[in-house]
Amino acid sequence: MQGNSAIVAEGLWQLANDFEAEQQIPQAVMCLEAICQSNTPFLPEIEVKTRLRIATLLFEHTVNATQAKAHLERAQVLLKQIPSSLDLKCKAQSLLSRCYYLIGNVKLQKQAIKRGLELLEGASPSSGNVSYVWSANFLLQLASAHITEGDWATAVKWLEEGRRFSAKAGRLDLEMLFVSALLHVGLMKWDRQQFLADAKEACQVIWNRIPQEQKRAYKGLELYFELLVVIYLTRVCRYNEALQHVNKLDGMLQREELESGGPGGLLASEPLGLDWLRPPGMVVMIDLMAALCLRPGKGLKEALKRVKAGISIVRRELEKLGVGTNVTEGELQHWVIWVAGTYLVLLLNLLDNKALIELTRTHLCDAQTAIVEVMDLMRRYPTILDVCSSQVHVLVGQYAHSLGCFQEAVVHFAEAREATENRELQSLCSIYGALSQMCIDMDPDCNSKALDLINPIMRNMDSFTGSQEKSSCILVSGILSWKQQNMTEAKNKLTSGLQLTHGLLGNHQVTSQYLTLLGNIALHFRDPPQALNILKSALTIAQTQHDLPIQLGIISELEMLYKDVGDTAKGGENAAFQRQKMADFVHKVNAAKSTPYHQQILQYRGKDA
Repeated sequence: MQGNSAIVAEGLWQLANDFEAEQQIPQAVMCLEAICQSNTPFLPEIEVKTRLRIATLLFEHTVNATQAKAHLERAQVLLKQIPSSLDLKCKAQSLLSRCYYLIGNVKLQKQAIKRGLELLEGASPSSGNVSYVWSANFLLQLASAHITEGDWATAVKWLEEGRRFSAKAGRLDLEMLFVSALLHVGLMKWDRQQFLADAKEACQVIWNRIPQEQKRAYKGLELYFELLVVIYLTRVCRYNEALQHVNKLDGMLQREELESGGPGGLLASEPLGLDWLRPPGMVVMIDLMAALCLRPGKGLKEALKRVKAGISIVRRELEKLGVGTNVTEGELQHWVIWVAGTYLVLLLNLLDNKALIELTRTHLCDAQTAIVEVMDLMRRYPTILDVCSSQVHVLVGQYAHSLGCFQEAVVHFAEAREATENRELQSLCSIYGALSQMCIDMDPDCNSKALDLINPIMRNMDSFTGSQEKSSCILVSGILSWKQQNMTEAKNKLTSGLQLTHGLLGNHQVTSQYLTLLGNIALHFRDPPQALNILKSALTIAQTQHDLPIQLGIISELEMLYKDVGDTAKGGENAAFQRQKMADFVHKVNAAKSTPYHQQILQYRGKDA
């Protein structure tokens, strides 16, 4: 009788696998539940395996944590009838931990993890590889639980313990996983630069030690590490280097698409499947990183393409979770928040990049649409997106500055500075605020106020990790010297800033701003040929980005140059070009200001407003 039931179970398991392969998840679950609900008795081991399989399906393809929890708790009861089944018992505890995480009960989550570790303490030496992998799994989950509570130090302690344990066991793959997780934690916390650099270096050293023939088995681990490296490099503004890693990630995903029909296989490393991002989220994250790397240079069009692709995927995944355009966070069940929250943060960042690209291209109405959607996300999901509060104020400030609303820009940059504890972001907010402050011509104290904002940053500039803060700070300081007619000092500052910006950042928009000012200074020092060369270079760069405000500034400088050298023909051509560009810019600004969105954006006062 038991033999027949085992054959039936095998058949239903296979049928469920076939349904899952065809993405028919309800049918797969029904096949498996037929075993659990059958009047014919099955061996406890068969029923346990079935219930664990159902819970795994529900976690991977739905957000039905309640149903998964019921199956896992029943499996726990049945496991008492199976004296020796370490793998099944560990899997049950691991899935229970995941379930408690989704329903938001960290206390029960940690209890489940510790029960799993206790099981392994009493395991026989012959369990070998099974014990190693499950120990790694539980230590990673325990670190994750402490991160959820904001206890970074304890999370790092458990990850370091996992690294030592893996090294002692001679498991390079597990050691690589723990060091990558340490890098991940460092990127989330971002206050220990040496810790970050050491973790990144350790990852590379360990990866290089893994034999080449074994690396293919660790594709998911390589993907995880590569993406963390990209995030690290974008944080320190090494965009060209980061783009090389993005291209590698694209190649990895394309190969996986060809070989398995989707990116899921890269992340499926049972029982150490990477729960940080579901496969669609990983693809979106790579799109976002690509856009961040492409945006500063000539790749605005490609960056926008990647952003739009990412937005499309995120919206599709949110729709699957029941998170529509009118849903608020108060209507979401707790376990939905954990999954949807990642996608919502990704969506906000994609829209933020879309708006910034459109502002750079002077597509102001398109930028408005993206910004309004960002504000709507903050209104509907204030708790989930609280981490993005400062970022949104920066975006609104940049919009205000782009439309000449400098007083409003100053206010938003100040609010952005207050809304974050991140030192680098606080500094950027002060720099942006100083730049807007200098543009308020009606304020006689505008320069001194800007100086008050910029001076503390200038004093500590060498302590910044990234080049963006340094480049922006030098630019604003150079402009202040220029406005005060300290032309030699301005030239020296702007020349050093240009070298930094062009050499490390590759930021074309900032480069053209530097060149415009240096062209003006060359005119001041009566060097028209040098000024002409500099301004032509600046104009070429600004035109590649369709940046009308900078183009108009350059054309204005060229007008003075042609007047100085008495070239009326060139001056006439330049004047006609200036009228055309000015008419285009004024039209775009007026069109944006005439929409109801304009005042709505300027009056944004945060997620609680």
